[in-house]
Amino acid sequence: MDSLQHNIPNAQNKTKVHVSVTLAVAVSLVLIMAGIWNAYKTGLIAEENIKASLQLQRLSDSIRFHQESMSGAIEFALTTGEAHWHTGTLAYQLRNQPTQLTGCHACHRHDAQQ
Repeated sequence: MDSLQHNIPNAQNKTKVHVSVTLAVAVSLVLIMAGIWNAYKTGLIAEENIKASLQLQRLSDSIRFHQESMSGAIEFALTTGEAHWHTGTLAYQLRNQPTQLTGCHACHRHDAQQ
């Protein structure tokens, strides 16, 4: 009889340990899955930021190109006295840099006003 009473606390302790280990494993799995999900979402956000950065870089390059072209055309017009420098500059840009003109809406508005 003594051995039965002595075994009852051991069985209860084993059950408590089993529940504790099971709970710890479950919490660990949930935390691992949350970490994986967080890494995935962070990767998506980084990819969107890279795409936006590349688009801004292209736009910046286009603006720089137009600024340099317009400065050169204005300087040319001032030194030569040519009245139609804007038309000549746009024709030059169309021949030499057709992909760069997509971001220049101000030039198109200027043409429409003339």
